[in-house]
Amino acid sequence: MLDAGRHLYIMEFKLNKSAREAAKQIDDRAYAQKYIVKSRENGITIHKLGINFSTDHELRNINDRKETTV
Repeated sequence: MLDAGRHLYIMEFKLNKSAREAAKQIDDRAYAQKYIVKSRENGITIHKLGINFSTDHELRNINDRKETTV
């Protein structure tokens, strides 16, 4: 979780899987739930980021990302 003032970023990282799996874990485990009321009261946008890293020798970087906002 990264608090950037008016934006709150909840991130889940995967390795050699998919951003969709990472984003699903954020929802399945309700990581954002405890921040929703406070964010609505204070006008804060919650960004849920699922990010996948690849260990492929040619890429070796982020190869997939999925973002949703609350």
